[in-house]
Amino acid sequence: MGRAITAACSMLAALALWGCDEDLLGDEELRCDRAYTGSELEGRWDLRGNGERLDCEDRRLEGALTIETSTRVRVMTEAQETSGPGSGPEADFEADAFVDRIERADFLVEQTDGAPDTLTVQGSVSGSCFRVHLEEELPDGDTISYDLDGFITRSGTAEGEFTGRGPESCTTAGTFTLRVE
Repeated sequence: MGRAITAACSMLAALALWGCDEDLLGDEELRCDRAYTGSELEGRWDLRGNGERLDCEDRRLEGALTIETSTRVRVMTEAQETSGPGSGPEADFEADAFVDRIERADFLVEQTDGAPDTLTVQGSVSGSCFRVHLEEELPDGDTISYDLDGFITRSGTAEGEFTGRGPESCTTAGTFTLRVE
């Protein structure tokens, strides 16, 4: 039991230290503590991306890669206990501090019932920064997975970079835009 608690505390500490990828900070305005939070990702997703597929066993799979979801995914967000200190001035009253903690809540991202059985969506949001792992099982048994690392840039919109693996030994990298309805 003690080891389980230690492992859980270690994971929470790692999440508390998790921040946005500094390479994505091209715009000084993009920060993890922006006004938009994980609740902005709740709804039906329309994901589009452009990138490149490399290192494939079958060279015919290599080259430019375009991701356009043909099926939208319904995602729910669930607020988690806030980790880390606030970025603004310290609140004078507990009621104000409580509101601040709600606004800065960390979120878990998971697909809801009704999403395709072959697709898995899991991730987390800290402030306006998010990381989501998408994995799709192909009809031949192979899988394609993408790790999205980005920012919620405005209400119902996020953008950032992705890396991925599959099919076969292929690796992928590129940029994406996510619109939520």
